[in-house]
Amino acid sequence: MGESEKFKYEYWRYDKHFVLKPPLALKISLVVLCKDLILSLLLGATNFKSRGSSLGSDAADIVQPVFIISALPAAALFLAMVARGPDAGTVTRFVWRNGRILITLSVLTYLALFLASFGFEIRNYSVTHGFMLLAYAIILTHCWRSILLKDVFLEFHDKGTK
Repeated sequence: MGESEKFKYEYWRYDKHFVLKPPLALKISLVVLCKDLILSLLLGATNFKSRGSSLGSDAADIVQPVFIISALPAAALFLAMVARGPDAGTVTRFVWRNGRILITLSVLTYLALFLASFGFEIRNYSVTHGFMLLAYAIILTHCWRSILLKDVFLEFHDKGTK
């Protein structure tokens, strides 16, 4: 059996345990899906450090706390990605195995909250809203069309391997 027949993907896509590493596109997607949670935490820390600064109040207009709900499934997946390893528990393995469903849940929750907040009239949307909706559509499409991403979520380290 030749070297190319052992693995489905290029060798650099695997970690030292010969399990597919999460691709950069997945990492960027999770950051985008968690943006409201991340920005809320950053703005909270900034407001705590610099009371009286107008920077925190201006930036707080960008983040709407209701959208944090849509970030929770993606945040759970992000934590599972960080904890992914041979010693990971059953919860981490369950979350990772259902990664595409969690991404879909995050996107659909965001869309439902967005439509509840801004309605169905396009004139109510800003350019930023349009870009965010486009980004979420791209993330969802990539999630279900990428064979690599499907394979990444199917693979996990064997328990106890070092």
